Amino acid sequence: MTREGTPVSSPLDVLVNGVLVHRLPAAGRQRHDVVLDPLPAGSVVELWLPQFGGFRLREAALEGANAAALPESGPRWVTYGSSLTQCQQADGPSETWPALVAARYGWELHNLGMAGECQLDPAVEETISALSADLISLCLGINSYNAATFSERTYASRIFGFVSAVRRAHPRTPLAVITPMPSAPREDRANAVGWTLEQYRQATEQVVGVLQKRGDARLHCIHGRDVLSPEEAQANMPDTLHPDNAGYRLMAQRLGPRLSAIYQGSFAATV
Repeated sequence: MTREGTPVSSPLDVLVNGVLVHRLPAAGRQRHDVVLDPLPAGSVVELWLPQFGGFRLREAALEGANAAALPESGPRWVTYGSSLTQCQQADGPSETWPALVAARYGWELHNLGMAGECQLDPAVEETISALSADLISLCLGINSYNAATFSERTYASRIFGFVSAVRRAHPRTPLAVITPMPSAPREDRANAVGWTLEQYRQATEQVVGVLQKRGDARLHCIHGRDVLSPEEAQANMPDTLHPDNAGYRLMAQRLGPRLSAIYQGSFAATV
């Protein structure tokens, strides 16, 4: 909320054939009538809703003689994570790193990025388990460090339980666990339960390793330091924690090919 009490949210993005043509404010009660130039046959118009803030969509309608809803067609990707998956700092909803990756590969995105709330909650575990998914990615650890939610005694066990529950619900779906991105002030600084960010990163990797050794060939680990180097994180994280728009684009460039390879490799093994 602003000081005046007006809800704050990111804008709405209108894309035509993958190109951003309108960025509209979403705060307050208002109606947007968007006029698009005559479009070639087969053009695809997308409305990307705000990635953060309070927002209620009352109606969305596309008027035209040949306008029709486009059925879902691409692989279904479910991604879960913190504010670095929600991407509040991106300029608009079509420029979050999950949106950029989904657009590049033609995936149907279900983004469960939750600022400050990626805490391995059972409700999220059940939500992911109930969703239809062809690819699942989980970016874990940073919120557990910041809130000191789990300690050395509890963190690895909770990761193990969460990933195992998702796997039971999706036994053959490729599943990628992404460890925390670098954050210089937190790497070697112990939180309230005595753990550093690097220890959360190592514990996440170790749990994935244990599950892989049990024969889960479709489970993968992507290391946060391979997505952003410490130098890149320092240059693209103004507050030392959240990437800026350029940082999210860099994350998309690094994570997209890795996730695509995981998905394609699993598909090839299946057929």
